[in-house]
Amino acid sequence: MQIAARTSGGLVRVTVTTGGTQYTSPPTVVIAGASAVAHLDGNRVQSVVITNAGTGFTSNPTVSFQVPSQAVTISSVTAGTQSAISADRESAAMAA
Repeated sequence: MQIAARTSGGLVRVTVTTGGTQYTSPPTVVIAGASAVAHLDGNRVQSVVITNAGTGFTSNPTVSFQVPSQAVTISSVTAGTQSAISADRESAAMAA
């Protein structure tokens, strides 16, 4: 199933390595030139869903959180050209 076509230089995914702890609500995701939202699993960040991929990224942007508790560690951010994303449940959430 094709979820979305991506423009050249748009954000493709944000991968969460360590989701932090003790969140009572999702932290605000901050990415210059793009936007995303964090989703919780219990009290930790499980995933980051891109809501606006942005354009023109020539390198991976910095992703930060306005956090109410302990830090989240991001293992990778991928920016680049991707014509379509095929989705299973998890990648559909990341491609949104």
